[in-house]
Amino acid sequence: MPGDQRGRPRTPTALKVLRGETRKSRLPKAEPKPKTGALRMPEGMSARAQAFWNAALEDFGQSGVLFPADGSELRLWAEAMARYVWAAEQLETTGPLIRGARKGDLIKNPLHQIVKDNAVLAHNLARSLGLNPSGRASLTVGGLAQPTPPAGPRLVEDPIADLLNPRRLAAKRIAAQRRRVQSA
Repeated sequence: MPGDQRGRPRTPTALKVLRGETRKSRLPKAEPKPKTGALRMPEGMSARAQAFWNAALEDFGQSGVLFPADGSELRLWAEAMARYVWAAEQLETTGPLIRGARKGDLIKNPLHQIVKDNAVLAHNLARSLGLNPSGRASLTVGGLAQPTPPAGPRLVEDPIADLLNPRRLAAKRIAAQRRRVQSA
C-alpha cells in the first residue's frame, strides 16, 4: 500500500548533514527540498497554543531545522502542549480519583488518559522537530568545528580483537599489502 511505511522513519537529510554525515552514498540524491522562510502562525489556535508556538520559534526558529513546511507539525505540537497543560491543571484540582456515575464508587480520573496521551504526542512531535534533548542530541550547529573523518582505516594493534573479528585481521592484511605495493 503506498505510503505505508513500517519501521523507524527515515532521518531527514538536513539532520544527517548537521550530524556530520559526509558520505554521499548515505545522503539521498533526489530528496525534495522545502522552501526556506519564516514560519507563520496558523489562525484559530488558542492563546495557550500560541504561547507554545511563539516559545518554540523564539528558541529554535533560527536553528536551520524548522521550515515553513513544518508549520502544521509545529501547530500539532503547540496544541498538544496546550491540551496537556490544561488537563494537568484540571487533574491537579480534581484529584486522581473521582466518583463514578453508576454506583458512586471511586474510579480513576479520565483526565489521566488525556494528560498521558498529550504528553506522549507532544514528546514524539518535539523529538521529530528537534525541540527536546533527544531530538537535539546528535545535532550540531553550523560554524562549530566538525570532526574530520580519518583519511583511511586506522587499525590499532590489538591481537585479541584480531582473533575475535576476522574482518579486522583481513583489513589489516590488505592495508599492509597496499603499503608494500606503494613503497615498491
